[in-house]
Amino acid sequence: MPKYKMLINARDFDQLRVAIINEKGLLEQIDFESMNNTSNLGNIYKATITAIEPSLQATFVDYGGNRHGFLPFNEIHSRYYTGNDRRTPVHERIKVGTEVIVQIAREEIGLKGAYMTSYLSLPGQYLVMMPLTSKVGISRKITAQEDRQHLRQVLEQITVPDGMGYIIRTAGLGKSREQIQRDLNILTSTWRELESRSASRPSPSLLYREDDVVTRTIRDYFNEDISEILVDDNDVFQTINNYFKKILPSYAHIVRQYRSKQPLFAKYNLDEQVERIFTQKIQLPSGGSIVIEQTEALVVIDVNSGKTSEGNLESTAFKANVEAADEVARQLRLRDLGGLVVIDFIDLKDKRHSHEVEQRLREALKVDKARITISGLSRFGLLEMSRQRINTSKEVRHYVDCPTCNGTGRFKSMELQSLDLLRRIKLYVYNGTVKELKVSVSEQLTLHLLNERRNELMELEKRYQTKVVLLTRPGRNMPPHFDVTRRAQQEEKDNMVMPAPLSLSTMAASMSDKDINQQKDYREEKLEGLEKMTFEELRTQDVPIPQDLHPFERFNFSVRVMLMKRHGLYEDRMGEFKEAAKQKILGRQTGNGKSRDDEPKAAPSPPPKDQRAAAPRNQSREEGSEAESASSLPHEQEPVSQRRVPVGVSRHNPRHRGRGRGRGRGRGPGGGRGPGSGRGGR
Repeated sequence: MPKYKMLINARDFDQLRVAIINEKGLLEQIDFESMNNTSNLGNIYKATITAIEPSLQATFVDYGGNRHGFLPFNEIHSRYYTGNDRRTPVHERIKVGTEVIVQIAREEIGLKGAYMTSYLSLPGQYLVMMPLTSKVGISRKITAQEDRQHLRQVLEQITVPDGMGYIIRTAGLGKSREQIQRDLNILTSTWRELESRSASRPSPSLLYREDDVVTRTIRDYFNEDISEILVDDNDVFQTINNYFKKILPSYAHIVRQYRSKQPLFAKYNLDEQVERIFTQKIQLPSGGSIVIEQTEALVVIDVNSGKTSEGNLESTAFKANVEAADEVARQLRLRDLGGLVVIDFIDLKDKRHSHEVEQRLREALKVDKARITISGLSRFGLLEMSRQRINTSKEVRHYVDCPTCNGTGRFKSMELQSLDLLRRIKLYVYNGTVKELKVSVSEQLTLHLLNERRNELMELEKRYQTKVVLLTRPGRNMPPHFDVTRRAQQEEKDNMVMPAPLSLSTMAASMSDKDINQQKDYREEKLEGLEKMTFEELRTQDVPIPQDLHPFERFNFSVRVMLMKRHGLYEDRMGEFKEAAKQKILGRQTGNGKSRDDEPKAAPSPPPKDQRAAAPRNQSREEGSEAESASSLPHEQEPVSQRRVPVGVSRHNPRHRGRGRGRGRGRGPGGGRGPGSGRGGR
C-alpha cells in the first residue's frame, strides 16, 4: 500500500492550506481557506419560505445569505407539509412563511443561489448521521461483500436514538463497535444542541457551522494510508493533537509539529504544483497534454498527443489516453470540478484500447469521495461523466474575471480598441459641456492612438471645442478611465448650439428689465467680439448658441449669423448686419443712443391679399423661422405691416415678394426697403 503525508500550512498570514502528497511527492489533495472567507457548505440554518414556484418544482427560502436559497420540492421533509392527503400537489401543501431547517448542499455559483435541502446530515469520523430519517446503510464505496457483511453485524450492536438514521463511511471499515458507537454519541449530542438553538432563535439564523478546513480534511480524508501529519503552527498543532486524542487516539503519534525555517510547502515543492491547478494546460509524462475548460454548463477536457517516442499513431494515441485518464481523475479532485464533464480522448481504432482507457479512468476515480457516473466512449472518442459537486470549484472561489476580457481569455485588437475609445470620447464631449477630458489607457493603446488615430482625435477636439489628454496607465490592455473637467456655467452657454429662435412677441412677454440688466456683462463681451469679426469669420464660423439662456437673450447676433447662413450672407450688407446685431445686443438702446420708444413709427400698411389669405396656413412656419429687427420693442408687439424682414433674407426669395417703398435699413414684409408703400423686391 502506498503511504501518504498530510501537510498543514497555517503559519503564513490568514490562510490555512492542507495538502496530501503520495510517496513520490505528487499532490493528491489540496484545500485552502481564508480566515476571512470561509465556506458555507454544510452549514445548517433556520430559514423561511418566501416564494413557491410550481413551474420550477421548488421554493425559495431566506436563510440570511446574499441570495435566497433554492429548495426543491423533493428536498422538503414531510414534517413541513400541511394536511395528510398525499393526492394534493406539493405546492398546495406548503405555505409561504413556513419556517424550515435547511442545510446548504451546494454553495452559490455565479448568479445561482445556494442549493438547499431539509434532509439534514451531520458527518462524523466514521458515520454520517441523518437525524430526520430512520435509514441505516453502508457507503456504496465499500463494494466487497465480506466487508459489507461485517459492517452489518456491527450495526446490529449499535444503539441508535429513535427516528434517526446513519450511514457508515469508508473510514469505518475495520473499526470496532465501540469506536463507531462513540462517534454516533458525539453526533447525537451535536443534533440535540442544534434542536435547542432552533427553538430559541429567530429566522433566519445560523444553527450549525461546518468544521474548518483542517478538521474537515482530517475527517474526510484521513485513513491508515497516511503515515505522517506535519503542522507548522503551534496553535493548530495543539488543536489537531487534541482532536486525535479524543477521536483517533491510536493515531495521535503520527501528528508532528514542523519547526524548520524553510516554508513547509516549499520543502516539498508544492507551491508550483498548486499553481498548476489554475492553468488550462497540463503536460503529460510522454509529451502529450490535456486542456481543461470550465464553462457555465459543463467542463470540457481535450486530450492532445504531442510528441512521443512510440512507433505508430495508434500506440502514441493509446499511451497519451492512458496517461490522460490518470491525470483527469486527479485534476477533478484537485480543482473540485463538478457537474457534467466531457472528455475528448484521442481517437483509437482498436476497440480493446478504447475499453482499456475507459477502465483505467474508472479505476482512477475510485479514490474520489464524490459520486460519479460514467458513460462509455462514443464513436467520436467522447466520454461523458457526471461528478457530484461537493464544493464550488477552486477557480470560481479564488479567481475573478479579467476586467479587460470579461473572463473570455481574449481581448480586442488595438484597431477595435481605438475605434471603441473614440466613440466613448465622443459620447462624453458631444454636448459641448466638457472643457477637458483626460483618458487613461494602456501604453500600447496610447501609442496606437497617437500614431494611427491622431487626426480623429484632433477632429473631435476642434469640432466640440474640447481638449483630450491621453494618459498612460501601467499594464497591458487595461480598460480606459475617464476624468472629466466640465466648463463653468457661462462657458457652457457660449459653447452650446441652439435651434431656431423664438418669435419676438413671445420673448418680449417673458423678458423684464431686470433680466436684461443681468445680461449686461455678457452683452458687452458680445459687442467687443462683434466689432472684431470680419465677413469671412461670419461666413465660416460655427456659431455656438447657449441652450439655457433666457429666450430674449437667445435672440442675439449669433442667431442672426445662423439666419444669414441659412438664407445667404452678402458682403455688401456686412455693416448693416453689424448695426442690427449691435442694437439687439444693447437691448433697449438703439445705435444712436435713443430709446426705441422715441423712434417715429410709420403708419401701418395692409399686407397683400395673397399674404392675408395664406396667413393661417403659414402661421406656424412664420413663428418658427422669422426673426424681427433689432429695433423692435421688447414689450410691445408690432403690427404685421411694420415688421421688418430679418437681415440676410434674400430679396430673390419668391416668398418675400411684395410691395412697399421706403428708405429704412430693414426690409418690410413685402420685400421693399422700409415700411412705406410702393413696389419692392423684383
